[in-house]
Amino acid sequence: GKQMSIDAELNAGAIDEQEAKHRREQLAQETEFYGAMDGASKFVRGDAIAGMIITAINLIGGMALGMTHGMSLMDSLSRYSILTVGDGLISQIPALIIAITAGILVTKTTSDHTLGQEIEHQVFRQERPLWIGMGVIGLLALMPGIPKFPFLGLGIGLLLLLARRPSKTPSTESSPPDPRPHGTAPPDDGIDDFLIRDRATVEVGTGLITLVNAHRGKPLADRITSLRKDLARDRGLWIPPIRVRSQLHLHADAYRVLIAGRVVGSGTLRAEKMLAIPPDSLAVAIPGEETLEPAFQLPAKWIDPSLTHQAESHRYTVVDAASVLITHLGEVLKSHAHELLTREALKELLDQVRQFAPTIVDELRSESVRMAVLHQVLQQLAEDSVPLSDFAFILEAISNCGQQHKAPDELADAVRVQLGRLVCERSRNSQGALRIVAFEPRLEARFRELVRDGQLALAPRTLEKLLSVLRDAWQRSHRQNLPLALLVEKSLRRPVRKLLKRAVPPLPVIAYQEVPSDMELDPVDVFREEQIFDAKDLLPKANPPVSANPTETTPAQRAA
Repeated sequence: GKQMSIDAELNAGAIDEQEAKHRREQLAQETEFYGAMDGASKFVRGDAIAGMIITAINLIGGMALGMTHGMSLMDSLSRYSILTVGDGLISQIPALIIAITAGILVTKTTSDHTLGQEIEHQVFRQERPLWIGMGVIGLLALMPGIPKFPFLGLGIGLLLLLARRPSKTPSTESSPPDPRPHGTAPPDDGIDDFLIRDRATVEVGTGLITLVNAHRGKPLADRITSLRKDLARDRGLWIPPIRVRSQLHLHADAYRVLIAGRVVGSGTLRAEKMLAIPPDSLAVAIPGEETLEPAFQLPAKWIDPSLTHQAESHRYTVVDAASVLITHLGEVLKSHAHELLTREALKELLDQVRQFAPTIVDELRSESVRMAVLHQVLQQLAEDSVPLSDFAFILEAISNCGQQHKAPDELADAVRVQLGRLVCERSRNSQGALRIVAFEPRLEARFRELVRDGQLALAPRTLEKLLSVLRDAWQRSHRQNLPLALLVEKSLRRPVRKLLKRAVPPLPVIAYQEVPSDMELDPVDVFREEQIFDAKDLLPKANPPVSANPTETTPAQRAA
């Protein structure tokens, strides 16, 4: 049971490999010690019973022998009881020493140190048992009938040993002895110390350690495990074990998320407070510390737990600090899922799919798509938040498009068209319609003219206004718990997505060629040119280029 607990904490990321190894060694020594003590106790118990039987035989036999020689009962009892006690002391003291020696030998657990080093480490590690032993020996020396010089000598020797024993700080006492000879320099760190072994890590400040231990509610390690399972089930994302560790150089209330050793998310929490997110800007004000919700950058407040009911009555969304951290971690993992989909992870996924769909895996490996191209295409799909749950269906689409498209970008775009329903699924409302915002034709035409080498080259002020209107639209939908997607023409999807990746990462960008013909649209807003560009930058109303392809229908026209 303890071994399974250690493995579970290691898999959940609550402890690292070194801590798990240390705990396993302690568990092995504990198990071996208790097993050895069981055998030693049986050995000592048998020796003690034998000594008591011998003492009884000596006493009863001596009394019987004395009475046969004419001694009275009292004289026989007095003489042979004294002789029995003397014989018992003579025989039992060596037997006690032998039993203690045998017990030490039997109960020694497996370790890297010799028996002498183990005795020195365990007996002389703490001062308190030595002081108690010295006191008992001193009291024995004062008792009548006990030889004083041997016991006084032992007591004085222990006193001198304790007086000359250097005092140790707790850190010194807890650290193992250095096995290297005096004057030997410590060995250089190996290359393993500099390799990044954990793909995903959460570092917390000292003030947030209570969230990890979770004296109330669900432990953070269990929440992370549940998050990984949810992402695997809903998004088809393979998330490796996530390590959680404290970091002294962080602010006490700060945390950060690292992917492959690189910081990709951070924030601050109030471990003993609740985060209240208002339904809109006109919500009733409640007292609290102003902040921004770290996952979606929504205005929020840290409030006292006693105000939770009041905030919820005014339609605030109220969550605890651990839930805030888990939500932020989930969004970070979604936006960086492509970095977690390594070549090794892809190989494991293909091996699993081969068990129930071997044909498609063999086709991919033997015909159209190289492993490197397949890896890049899947990374692009994961980066665009396309669910990879139906992995076999996605592999089949890649195989179908692999003959015509060899470049990863072209192949990914072609696969998205085939996966249209899967691409649009998460942006559909409760009636099944695709809930969208779009650009008017004139604005799309302006954007096409500004595309340079796959990038949308906008002036800083224009870029700020574009991101602002898109961010506001997404936040309004998010507060209402409604999905939203930006619908653009195919040539603009990649450039626009690159712009939104940092500013509004949760907003999907879908090309209208990817929308199935039988899927209805639910247009929320159509952005006009004057909303994005300054008046001096507007084009004349005459002859706006409507589309790069006259046969294509614009999003605004389809929405109408």
